[in-house]
Order: sequence, then C-alpha cells, then structure tokens
Amino acid sequence: MSHRWAALAALCALTAVAAGAVAWWRQHLAAQQRRPAAAEVAPPAERFADYLRAQTGVAVTAELLLPLAEATTAALEERMDAVARQLAPDAADWRPLFALLLRDHPASEAAVLAAYRREVDRAEAFVRERRLVTLPAGGVEVEPLVNPIMRRAFPFAVYLDGGRLAVTLRPAPAAAPVAGYLANHCRVCIPPLAVHETYPGHHVAFAAAPHPRRAGLRRNLVFHEGWALYGELLMLEHGYWQGQPELELAALRMLQLRAVRAAVDAALATGALGTHAAAERYRQGLLLTPQAAASELHEHLRLPGRKATYLVGALQILTLRRQVAAEGGGALAGFHDRLLTAERPLPEVAATLFAVALEPLDQAPPLLPTTPLALRAPLAAAQP
Repeated sequence: MSHRWAALAALCALTAVAAGAVAWWRQHLAAQQRRPAAAEVAPPAERFADYLRAQTGVAVTAELLLPLAEATTAALEERMDAVARQLAPDAADWRPLFALLLRDHPASEAAVLAAYRREVDRAEAFVRERRLVTLPAGGVEVEPLVNPIMRRAFPFAVYLDGGRLAVTLRPAPAAAPVAGYLANHCRVCIPPLAVHETYPGHHVAFAAAPHPRRAGLRRNLVFHEGWALYGELLMLEHGYWQGQPELELAALRMLQLRAVRAAVDAALATGALGTHAAAERYRQGLLLTPQAAASELHEHLRLPGRKATYLVGALQILTLRRQVAAEGGGALAGFHDRLLTAERPLPEVAATLFAVALEPLDQAPPLLPTTPLALRAPLAAAQP
C-alpha cells in the first residue's frame, strides 16, 4: 500500500507541476497578445521619418514633405484641367471627362494582353529613338497573372525580374474572365502603366543593375519607384503623348496618383487628415474605386512613409539632374546609365558617382513636364 500511495503522491505532484506550467504558458501568451509591437508603439510621424531616413540617407519628415506634395498635386491638377479642355473646351474639371474614358476597356483577356504588348513595344521604340537611356538586350514578355490578393482595382501590371510584365486578369478561383478585372485595364490607363513598368521604367532599371545588386535595388524603394516615376515624367517631357490629349491626361493622372500618395501619407502621419477623408481623397480626387481606395489606405496605415517613396525618389533624381547639368552635365543617356548602376540612397549616389552634394528635398524642381533638359558636356569622373 505504501508504494501505491507514494506513486499516487508522485503523480499528483507531476500533475500540479504540469498544471502550473500550462497556467504560466497561458499567462505568457496573454501577455504577448496584450503587448503592442514596437512599430505600433512609435507614433506614425516617427515611423514615417524613420522609414524614409533608412531609404534616403537624409531626414525626410512628414512636416517637410507635406507642403511639397500638396504643391505638386495642385500644379498637376491645373495641368490636367488644361489638357481636359483640349478634349472638351467647356470642361471645368478633368474628372467627368476622365470618368467616361475609364469605361472604355478591351473586351477580352486576349485583347488586354495585346494592348499591353503594343504599348510596351511603342515605349521601347520611343526610348530607343530618343536615346534616353541605354536599353538592355532582349525584350519584355507580357503574360497573364492569376492573383487573388495583390490588387482588386485600378489597372495593375507588375514587372517581374527576367523581362516579364505580368498583367492581373482574374482571381485564382475564376475559370473565366472576370468583367471587373477587365474593366480595371482601361485603354488610356494601359500606356502610362507600361511606361512605368517597362520602358524606361522598372525593366530598364533592373536590367541595368548587376545581378547581385538587383535585390538591393528592389529593397530601396525611393530609388526603385523614384526612377520609374521619373521615367513617366521623362516621356512626357520628350513629347511621348504629343497630339494625344486623352493619353496625356491618363499619364498626368498616374503622376497625380503618386503625388496624392505622398500628400496623404504625410498628412496621415502628422494627423492633418483622418482615415475617412484620406479614402475620399482617392475616391473623389482620383476616381479610384472604393476597393482601390481601401487598399491604398491600408498600406498607408501599415507602413507610414512607403507610399511617399515614389515622389521623394523622383524629386531627388530631378534635383540631381539639374545639379549635374549646372556642373557641366553630360549626355542625358550617360547620366541615366550611370545613375542606374547604383542602388544606394541618392545623396550617396550624387557624391560618389557625380561628385556633387545633393541639394535638400525642399529645393527640388517641380514634378511637372517641362522643356527637356539637354545634358551635353562630358560627365564628371566617377569617384571610387
């Protein structure tokens, strides 16, 4: 009997220990769930500044960027209204006219892919003819992308390494074309998107970077998205949409999207804008669908500063281009080719590759189509 009682006592002791361990683990899990993540502790303005400092190597606060972004959106708005009047002389606002253009889209998936194919080829030919940048060997393949989560609205195509432009056409469960997805690819939206993703945008930039650097280039979104947005502006500057006001209006709307992203990003970070007003700015100001506006807002709240990278990078590139021209410059293609060999923050690129100190962001030239800047004299020697 004594052995039985001893065994029973040992079992009870083990049970108590196990129960205590379970209780401790439950308390630990509850504490972990209650404990906010470090990123959630920091206020949005601090997260915004920290993210862009890591991307740019300099201080870019929401308070600094907000007036620049708002000035850019206002200037673009004025330009868009002027272009709309080329299509309808009595137009007081570009939006009603553009709302009609949004309704016109290819009727089938094959037609969507063919439209992207034509625009990729047309952009490549224009960049080659104008010698805006040295083009990589090989072309871009246009392929369908079945994607249930990347984006549910707004025309979406994504450049994939290896010279592939993937176009979203349907969610994964759908066996047949989905009308909503086809409608996202409006005819006037496809051309500027092809420019951003392929020529002279992402495809050219990724191909120009030595292979081991490509991952670093993709991570530095100020450089990566800044170049693609600058590429859109470059095509406008050189008359790519000349004589096609409906396409110029769509191209300006793409620029405006990135400017609004920066303005909303900074305004949310500073508390100058609430979430409802931010979503409405996308819906009413840019004619995005409610789903697209919600997607934009989600990314703003998840990672403050990320959506400002497009405008910040493009403004830094424009600043560097102006400074290089003032210092004696060099052929425009040579400037672009040298720029695309680096994935570092642009102030470091300016110092090491162009031997200039990049001017502060608040001295950047406007993000508007201007007279093409001709760079003629030899570039300054690159520094090690």
